[in-house]
Parts: sequence; C-alpha cells; structure tokens
Amino acid sequence: MATQQRQTQRRYRYVKLRWKLLFQTFDWVTHLLPSRLRALPVTRFAAWPPERLLLVQLDHIGDAVLSTGIPAAIKQKFPNCQIDVLCSHWTAELFEALPEVAECLVSRRNWQGRTRQEFVVWSELARIVRLIRDRRYDVAIDIRGDFPALLALWLAGVPWRIGWDCAGGAALLTTVARWQPGRHELQSRRELLRKLDIEAQILPRIRPQPEHHRRVQQWLRVINAMRPLIAVHVGAGTPAKRWPTVYFHELICQLRDREAATCILVGGQEDRHTAHSLDRLGTPACNWVGRLSLLELAALCQQVDVFIGPDSGPAHIAAACGARTIVLFSGTNQPSQWAPVGPYVVPLRYQTPCAPCCLKTCCQPGHPCMAGITPDTVVRIVSRALHRQRRSQHPELVTVTAKLRGVAA
Repeated sequence: MATQQRQTQRRYRYVKLRWKLLFQTFDWVTHLLPSRLRALPVTRFAAWPPERLLLVQLDHIGDAVLSTGIPAAIKQKFPNCQIDVLCSHWTAELFEALPEVAECLVSRRNWQGRTRQEFVVWSELARIVRLIRDRRYDVAIDIRGDFPALLALWLAGVPWRIGWDCAGGAALLTTVARWQPGRHELQSRRELLRKLDIEAQILPRIRPQPEHHRRVQQWLRVINAMRPLIAVHVGAGTPAKRWPTVYFHELICQLRDREAATCILVGGQEDRHTAHSLDRLGTPACNWVGRLSLLELAALCQQVDVFIGPDSGPAHIAAACGARTIVLFSGTNQPSQWAPVGPYVVPLRYQTPCAPCCLKTCCQPGHPCMAGITPDTVVRIVSRALHRQRRSQHPELVTVTAKLRGVAA
C-alpha cells in the first residue's frame, strides 16, 4: 500500500493525498469503460492540419507568462490555423497582445481563483462548455492539467483533446502526455507541442504596446527617477511565498545608501497593505502598488536595471522582458521547475528540511525559508548585477545561480 501511495503521489499533481486517491479511483473506473462510451460527446473528426485550435490556460500569471510563446510556435507550424485562448480574466491582456491569438475566451470565475468569490460555479462551467462547442475547435490543449478543464473539453465535444495524465480524467483525453515531476514548466509545454509534431524552442513573449510605454515614461518623469532604477515586488500569491515586510524596508534603505538607487514598489491591489506598512516605516521608495496593469508592469521592467521579488507572476514578466531578475524563492516549490525564464535570472533560496512543502501558509515558526534570505545577501547580488554587463547568451532556464550558506539555488 505504501508503494502504491508513493506512485500515486509521483503521478498526480495534487498536494492532498485524498485528491490523488480520488482521481486514481476515477481513472481506474473510466478506463474500464469501452472507448466508444468515453468518446460519446464527439460527433465529428478533427481537421488536419487543424483549422481552429484552443489553448486552455486558466491558472495564474506566472503560468500564463510561460505559455505566451506557444501561439507563435503553433502558428509557425500551421500558418492558417486560428488560435484562441481560454484564460482567466487576470491574464487575458497578456494573450490579447499576441498577434497570433485571434480571440480570448475569458473565464469569469474558475477553479484557480485564490478567493472564494472567484471559484468556479456550475453555471460558469456550463457557459464555458457552450463557448467551446459553438466555435467547433479541431484541437484543444490543456496546458496545466486540471480535471474541470478536461471535463469542459469533453462535454464540448472537441474531437482532439491533448493534456496530462496528472490531474485525473486522462480517459477524457484523446492524446495523453506523461507528466514528469520536477521538470521545468517550459520543458513540459514543449512536450505538449510534440503531440502536434511541433519541435520548437518556445520562450515567453510579453508585448507591451506603445501606450503602455508612454504612460510609464510619464510617471517616471513625474518622480524624476534616477539610475540605477530598481523595481521591487512586495507581494506574492500565497503567504508562504512572501518576504518579511521589514526585510523589504532594510533592503531598500541599503540600496539607497550604497547604490543611490531609485526603488519603485510594484504589486497588485492585494499588496496595498504591505505597501502602506512600508510607507509607515519611512521606506525611501515610490509606491506604485495597484497602479500598473500587467503590460504597464512589463513596460516598466524593460526600463529598470534590476527587478527584485518573490516567486510570483511579476518576476516571470520581468525575466521575460529581459530585466535582471532576482527571485526570492520560498520552500513551497522547486526553482528547477518554476524559475522564471530570461537572459539574467538569479533564484535565491534558503534551504530548509521541510522544502518543498507545497503549502500556501508556512507551518514552521519564523517562516525560516524566507527569513533565511537576508537583505544583506540580496544587496550583494544586486550590486553585482548593477556592475556587470548583461550576458549575451542563449536564454535557458537559469543563467545565474546564487548560494546561501553553501546551498545552491
């Protein structure tokens, strides 16, 4: 039984064992059904080459950034194919800016929401199924691997459905890619494209428009920003990934004193409390938290000398835009799998025995994985980045590594 549980944990992407066992049971039952029953909603064959293709990317900002290079790779292989994206409302602007994407189908609420108000309801799932069915896609690719997404594609009758075997419901797919734990997410996306006979080096593509650059330039002139210019993201998607507020204060004070840097605080509306706390501490930084859209943040990242932030979506945007990016990794997941992709990325991580924990909230006293990354360490890395020319080499997963107490990132 213990061996079976370990195999289930490796195969399924869910953190909680009860979900893994539930979907293992579902997969076992559905595979006993005849294949003709599993394919009942499909009433037609997929065209080849595909004429209409749907990418399903319903999760968070960092995941979406890693997928922004997929439409271009598909378009290069199938130039006459219409590519649509089913995405969440918080990432839609990233895909709408891509010239290869014809339409974004926006989910108003979905199962990747972090608040109760954002969770999917059956009426929204039914609406998504109708949207997909009406457009008569030949192929659909579920990039993340989630059971509700697979169910929606199956109910919509998409004839060719490509996805993972790690979420449960693999029997609802027509083409299954084998999930490999620990592999970088960009490599996993390449594996999905191989199911369409596409061999391509996909890299994130963030395309801020001229109006985004103009607004950012106007705001920089207002604050009379001086070089070096450093963007500091003060938030994160979950409490377990957040750096202590007092550390941000110490970091910014040291950067001002040692480098005469202009620091700009960035983040979403949910990060305003942290920004207000820094204001009360007298932190010498410009507060732009809650002010920028994702593409305006991208335009800013193309201007800054260094970007600093936790493992979160803005760090992926900064790296994709070519900024020198320093990522403060918690112990929730592995940098080897989730490090942002760009020409200059430094993942900092303080190794703890409990990592990787995959938890949303740290259960250890003092939050050691984040408390162990000290402001002094970050300042040393920033100083090194500011005094080194950007390396011109092929952007792979991690181009620079840093060590904390002898443990590699």
